[in-house]
Amino acid sequence: MTQKNTTAGAFLITGILYGTAAWLAYSLVEFLLVVIGPLLLNRNTVFTSLGWRVSAILIAAFLAIGIVFGAVAALAVRPMAMRAAKRGDPASGALLPGAVSLTLVLSFGLSLLSERPLTLIGGIALAISALLAAALVLLLVSPPWRARLSFLGNAWIISALLLGPTLAAGELVKGRPLAIEILAPLAAIVILIGVVLCGRRFFGFFYTERGRAAQHAALAAALVPLSALSVALLHRPLKASLSGSANIAQAATGRPNVLLVTLDTVQAGHLSLYGYHRETSPHLRQLARSATVYKNAIAASDMTLPSHASIFTGLYGREHGAHNLPLPDKTQPLDASFITLAEVLAGKGYVTAAVAANRFYLLPEFGMAQGFRLFDSKMPVMLFNNNRRYILREGVRRVLNLFLSTYDFDTRTLTAAEINQEVLPLLEQLKRETAPFFLFVNYMDAHLPYIPPPPFDTLFPGKNRLLDFDAVTNVELDVIKQKRGIIPQERAHLESQYDGAIAYLDSEFANIIARLQQLGLYDNTMVVVVGDHGESFGDRGMMEHTVSVYQDQVHVPLIIHYPRQTQAETVDTTVSHVDLMPTILDVLGYPMPKPTQGRSLRGINGTAARQVISESYSSSLFATWVPKRFDRVERALYSGPIKFISSSVGKRELYDLSKDPAEQHNLFNPADPLTQTLRTGLENWVHNTRTLASRTKLDKRTMDRLRSLGYVQ
Repeated sequence: MTQKNTTAGAFLITGILYGTAAWLAYSLVEFLLVVIGPLLLNRNTVFTSLGWRVSAILIAAFLAIGIVFGAVAALAVRPMAMRAAKRGDPASGALLPGAVSLTLVLSFGLSLLSERPLTLIGGIALAISALLAAALVLLLVSPPWRARLSFLGNAWIISALLLGPTLAAGELVKGRPLAIEILAPLAAIVILIGVVLCGRRFFGFFYTERGRAAQHAALAAALVPLSALSVALLHRPLKASLSGSANIAQAATGRPNVLLVTLDTVQAGHLSLYGYHRETSPHLRQLARSATVYKNAIAASDMTLPSHASIFTGLYGREHGAHNLPLPDKTQPLDASFITLAEVLAGKGYVTAAVAANRFYLLPEFGMAQGFRLFDSKMPVMLFNNNRRYILREGVRRVLNLFLSTYDFDTRTLTAAEINQEVLPLLEQLKRETAPFFLFVNYMDAHLPYIPPPPFDTLFPGKNRLLDFDAVTNVELDVIKQKRGIIPQERAHLESQYDGAIAYLDSEFANIIARLQQLGLYDNTMVVVVGDHGESFGDRGMMEHTVSVYQDQVHVPLIIHYPRQTQAETVDTTVSHVDLMPTILDVLGYPMPKPTQGRSLRGINGTAARQVISESYSSSLFATWVPKRFDRVERALYSGPIKFISSSVGKRELYDLSKDPAEQHNLFNPADPLTQTLRTGLENWVHNTRTLASRTKLDKRTMDRLRSLGYVQ
């Protein structure tokens, strides 16, 4: 090492180059893990415009951090490097790249330490980073070890050692016995120790001389556009395409088309169409001018899967047995033995197609694709993942939060606009078909984490930039466990974003109606818009959904534009999800396959009160957090405005919704004749209704996906 090469300026530049190389290399290894891997392994995964934006921000952040830490490392080890060079230490060139690697490892460990609570995989990652940090300190202070450990100055090796064993252990322990959960991290650490001790022998060709800093930085920089090109080549366009041909022989000319739109997690109480104080649904209000609005539509369940299964079969959850209970011994998809609406219409010659944003439960694995010629449920690459909290981008994001909003980084499903990128061209394809169509569309923007795009994110006051998905999850956990109530600022934020998301999907839904009109299809299309369940915001110590059959969970919007309907109509009669299949088939002129628990809604207004059921089954997350409250089955029976609630843990409630729509005054009285009648009626319904489905377990891949999305512990 010459004096010229160790001048402060030259050494600083070299440190910056090594910092650039190291942190860019790590960011690219993460990119391979988080983006390219899922695109290669899952054909239904897509990389959206948000993914490009977030990835560009993250790589720029890694680059900036690398420049800063490279300079810090150069300033810190220059005196040490000069002394080693004077002593003729042949490995003195390893000091600076080793110091840069140490900044990466320490940042990795500190990011993990900031996570609360620290998971098993996080603990493994922390142990690995501690071991690597010790080895790098040994490299810096011990000349005899410097040559042996010099390979740790190579950023690609450090990145692989930080992420490789952790990823392998994480994949190994998921859903495995406790013994494997204990042995996996120990094995990962033992292997890592062996690699470190034998590293010079196996990785000597990666020895990083100080004079090669520019080449390392250039290589890392060159791989950035190459990684982007790889993603571009793997890109799958957001365009659904029909294949095959319909059974047009049975299709009667002139039969109406059917468009069924489910608004995931939208409760009626937050729609201006239903009297909400914020203007969240102007376009649904416009639709209602020539449609029928059902003011008292009740979801069959407070969960996605059973509600959609009820919509598709005309059966309540107790009978069809499909419940999104993501526990290996309880999970139950919709059994193939049930005849769905899509199957009936496909058998009549309809072209059946579906585009769903809910990539969690509206899947073929859950029986939702039965009868559909096209079933499209793409999922965006998840840039932040509950099961991969050990990656450094989590810590980098917390730094970014100091300067910009990262709220939309947690987007986990296609947005309404992205769904429409598939639906709108699909409508043109459907028009060219010689048969009528049944098109099912699912929007999910109103589901947690509630991420409406601008300007809808600030359309209503209350947004708090600091309440990201992690913070909201912590609030939810505290409220559900009844450690505290939700504070006004938290609720204001959640409702502002929830309402903004509803307004956003309302505006995108208007584009579908406009396209139907442009194509001349609207008049002869039966348009059904319905919520699958609602959402809670802290009332009664409840958050989100899958928690109860209270009105905020099960009172949903239902608007039907019947073919050639031109006048508005309002129906006050209580109706259910199970009525939709009978209604659609009745309008089309087809009989309802038996059995069914619903009825056609045509002409129902003004008829005598009928009994309607809603059910809430145990949710794995909430039942794990608070088993005494949520490891139960809860049901509601509606008879006109009177609602009776019964739970398997002994809760009994009675409300008159005409006088108490918020369910604040429990009228339950065991001696009251009305109470006795409703209680007996619900007990008889449960006794006489039997689950017809066989038990089915989901495969490991499906369970792993649910686990990565936070639906399984």
